Amino acid sequence: MSPEEFRALLETLGLSQLAAARLMLVDARTVRRWVSGERDIPGPAVAFLRLLEASPAARKVALKTEIAPS
Repeated sequence: MSPEEFRALLETLGLSQLAAARLMLVDARTVRRWVSGERDIPGPAVAFLRLLEASPAARKVALKTEIAPS
């Protein structure tokens, strides 16, 4: 997945970069690096976001259980 596709998917899901980082249990800098193209987006991250895109039920559960900031 390209950085452009990744950004578009986050937008489609209504996720900020910070929210996506929390959902995927990665640092916000990691997501910024994916968005900028500095790092490749790992397959499991893509699969997780595609699951959220394809399943409204999964999206609802994931967004309800988003990890709160510490």
